[in-house]
Amino acid sequence: MEWIVLVDDELFEILTSNSYEIDYLAAWPYTQRHKSIMAFSNSGEKLWIKIEQVRDCLASLDHEIEIIKQLQSTTISPKLIMDGTLQNGCRYFITEDAGNPTSVDEIKNNMIKLIEALNLLDESKLSIPHSLSENGVFSSFPDLKSIVSDELRSTNTLSTFCDSLGFIDYIEPEEASNLHGSLSLNNLLVNSTRRVVLIDYEATRKGPRSFDYATLLGSIIDEGGINNALDIVNSYANRLSVPLLNIAGWLLFRAICRNRENAMARHILTEYLKAICTIVRIARI
Repeated sequence: MEWIVLVDDELFEILTSNSYEIDYLAAWPYTQRHKSIMAFSNSGEKLWIKIEQVRDCLASLDHEIEIIKQLQSTTISPKLIMDGTLQNGCRYFITEDAGNPTSVDEIKNNMIKLIEALNLLDESKLSIPHSLSENGVFSSFPDLKSIVSDELRSTNTLSTFCDSLGFIDYIEPEEASNLHGSLSLNNLLVNSTRRVVLIDYEATRKGPRSFDYATLLGSIIDEGGINNALDIVNSYANRLSVPLLNIAGWLLFRAICRNRENAMARHILTEYLKAICTIVRIARI
């Protein structure tokens, strides 16, 4: 999809009243829980604007703004310029341009820097909850072994697959980390110094780091195919500092849920299962 030129007098007024000379605004047409807008200044400067569209447990901009404010002294978050509330009651915030959207190849080439970014996130002294509970509880993370076992009871094909691998019983308890919560390719930027910057902190909370890595692998499989995901697993699995079988478990849980919702093509499900097999094999070496 192409960005489309946007006419928004209120945003223009907000920016010009804060000494930004804006040439034009462009909006990403794909809008779900929030609207993404770029503001281009006459001098070539680019700003990012995020506007709340839905307020629930997965999309509270108040929560995200608070996380970004706490991360301003780090290199892993965009620099916050301002935040506020529009006349229609929607929350918004504006950040400096933090880098370019990533491709699968860029993440493969910068995987060590992504691991470092997640370590910095975990080392940050964030005041964040184990659960989010605004307009619909986003509960604390359930026990992975229990939820996967429960889901498999109603999924004969995947149950047979998992029985053949025999790894569910070896999923380990995992200490809670500062979790990004939505670590897809769309939420990663690479800046001019080749640092990885994380965006979209709505779901950031305490949780198992293996969930973030499973989300990333699932996103790569969805966007770039199994070979790219397997390249990352084979090259970096032993550098992730989390139980590998837990990554396999969360990846399986993602596949089960999406398959149940008919949101996954059959060949994509097969690719998820290949990735799970590879992770289990490496974990047992």
